[in-house]
Amino acid sequence: MGNSAKKELTFSPTVEQQRVIAAAKTGRDLVIQALAGTGKTTTLRLLAEALPNKRGTYIAFNKSIVEEAGSKFPSNVRCRTAHSLAYASVGFKFKDRMSDAKRVTMSQIANWLETPAFGFKHNKANIVLNPEQVASFIIKSINNFCKSVDKKINEEHIEIPFLLTLDKKRSKVFTKLLVPFAEKCWNDLNQSTGYLKFNHDYYLKMWQLSSPVINSDFILFDEAQDADPVMLSVIEAQKHAQTIFCGDQYQAIYEWRGAKNALNKVSAQETLWLTQSFRFGQAIADEANDILEFLEAPVTVSGFEKVHSRIEKLQNPKAILCRTNAGVIQQVMFELQKQRSVAVLGRTEELINFAQACGELQRGRRTSHPELAPFETWDEVKAYAEEYPDEAQEIRTMVDLVDRFGVIKLVAALKQVVPEASADVLISTAHRAKGREWESVKLAGDFLHPQDMDDEDLRLAYVSVTRAINSLDMSEWALIEPLGLNSANKTRSNAQKLEKEDILVELEIDDRPARNGKKWSYEEDLSLVQHLIDGREFQILASETGRSVSALHARMTRWYLVATYGLEALSLTSTSFSEDGWSDSKSDKLFELWNTDLDLKEISSILEVSLIRVANKAITYDLVEFDEVFLEVVEEFYS
Repeated sequence: MGNSAKKELTFSPTVEQQRVIAAAKTGRDLVIQALAGTGKTTTLRLLAEALPNKRGTYIAFNKSIVEEAGSKFPSNVRCRTAHSLAYASVGFKFKDRMSDAKRVTMSQIANWLETPAFGFKHNKANIVLNPEQVASFIIKSINNFCKSVDKKINEEHIEIPFLLTLDKKRSKVFTKLLVPFAEKCWNDLNQSTGYLKFNHDYYLKMWQLSSPVINSDFILFDEAQDADPVMLSVIEAQKHAQTIFCGDQYQAIYEWRGAKNALNKVSAQETLWLTQSFRFGQAIADEANDILEFLEAPVTVSGFEKVHSRIEKLQNPKAILCRTNAGVIQQVMFELQKQRSVAVLGRTEELINFAQACGELQRGRRTSHPELAPFETWDEVKAYAEEYPDEAQEIRTMVDLVDRFGVIKLVAALKQVVPEASADVLISTAHRAKGREWESVKLAGDFLHPQDMDDEDLRLAYVSVTRAINSLDMSEWALIEPLGLNSANKTRSNAQKLEKEDILVELEIDDRPARNGKKWSYEEDLSLVQHLIDGREFQILASETGRSVSALHARMTRWYLVATYGLEALSLTSTSFSEDGWSDSKSDKLFELWNTDLDLKEISSILEVSLIRVANKAITYDLVEFDEVFLEVVEEFYS
């Protein structure tokens, strides 16, 4: 059944790849965790070639990935997108509906459904969603249902505008109101002829509800970290076949649209790792590993010795990656001003619609754009951006762009974009850039400060950093300020965002070598303490020393405890932080107790957490004042 014409094996598989192949031959269900650029597709091909007498199905969502796999895999494996499998079973029945070119507007849907307007209050202002806007949230609710494993539409699927979520009572009324309308829409979509526009996700959901069987001996499910619950439930139901899930859990960046990281959810019998990257050199690998450390990854990615990567400022990068669509528009304007031809990855119509929606509000007209639908005027948008800076980052950037350039110039600029093949620079959101790579990449300044990143933002940063091959420009990241700088609770709010720095800080662990293999030395400890006494910030010291902020926090936790309790503190042990649950309420309590006469042990007892945990939190929240005593402690220890 093998096809020697497709084989491209001109190298020796790595030890990690050999382990994957050997595990696959056992017939056990596997998870393959493949870090960025580690030859995932090649490994899966080698695996498939090692099972020549079995029928396999390779499944991925992206058509281009499937086509690439189809050109490389042996003939005993068929390569399909999830939608192509669903289409062959269910989707073909709706071919005519999908080919119907008619356009149904939200206004027409509202009339068909007879949706009412919906009003609620926000800061004493009356906000009214007109029937057309309500209809748009009904359609979004249908899409949410199609990403779930549920058999029927319920209130959990209803899409709620952000401002309405602040009013729990009216939110509940809104969800109950919309469920019957959503059910009517779904009933229409299940007909071979109907009113609403039909899309591919609808028949994928119908296929899942039909409990399909995939006729294969083994199934290779690629990019599993981005699986939505619908496809994950289909694969897990194939009990007759060996299932092999492959992907990178640290590239799971689509939770916001319903994706679930299957790599952490499936009950595989063995998990194997691919950590040797063939895309970039060690300099870029080091940046990726800093992020992986925040994510508490159990492994690190190794750079390819044949690629000499650099972290440097770039005047004319091949690609610029942004966190938001508004960031993309901003970079388009900047690059056009430099007389560079610009391509945008994805549909520029979405960006143009965003800009034009801003113009509608400026002219005093409501818009159906999902980001701006709740607002009646442009002034309301600006007020919202000021009042909720954390939630409204993209809208705030858009407000700045509109105020600076005007909607007409923004739209004109977006209409100047050219095809990628003829562009000097490609600009993209980091989400759209996943799976791509470029010789030189610049990261825009619309990402969050590392202190403000949650897990999904950290994963997005990891994806962004690992798109570069030779050169990576992170210079704009150095200018990003933490959120809420004007808040009285700035220190605490920023520190609470550093939850991923709460790694184990048992004192014994603090003597681990740094990534460059260098252990802590007397000189380095003295320098660290002196810099902190002088008022230097941990973030700056981390970049200068080559150690992570969390490592510096852990080291100073050690010296703080020794300064407080003497050298006997070195014998202290700590429960792991996973068993030592911390919460916002404990942060509040720590701040409340800190300026009392209670000592660390008493605070530890009240909070019901380990002494080391309290000390580490105090360091992280910048509650500890460093003085000459710390220098004496270091000198006493080394003497």
